[in-house]
Amino acid sequence: VLNVNTFLSHAELTLLRRETQNGRDALVFKFSPLPNAQFDDKEKYISQLTGEISIDAADHILTRLVAWPVNASAEKGPLPAVSFEMLRLDTGVWLPALTRINGVDYPELFQGIDLDVKNTYSNYIRFSTELKDVQIDAPKP
Repeated sequence: VLNVNTFLSHAELTLLRRETQNGRDALVFKFSPLPNAQFDDKEKYISQLTGEISIDAADHILTRLVAWPVNASAEKGPLPAVSFEMLRLDTGVWLPALTRINGVDYPELFQGIDLDVKNTYSNYIRFSTELKDVQIDAPKP
């Protein structure tokens, strides 16, 4: 389970920097789990993670999250254990762009499950319809 609200409500955030992401001003925070945070069974892995969270400065929405195990060794490589990204449409609506849980490199975090689950979302299309000259027949007796 990857719920970004759990990261926000169960972590200590420290402002690292301001930067531009996708042409927008963002605040980048370091996060680490709160010492006494209580997690559901499916989210206990979060207590073992640290990383960065980006918040869009204008829209105040979490736009990016990357996390590695607190005790990750340098040999694990650059791939994070958890990734999440949002995409802002021209209309101003934010939608998911990527979610990834990397159990291949970090199976110990996910109860031995060694799967890399990656969902990418793109090509969002807004459909609309219009009705003109609608005629409704009288009800039949």
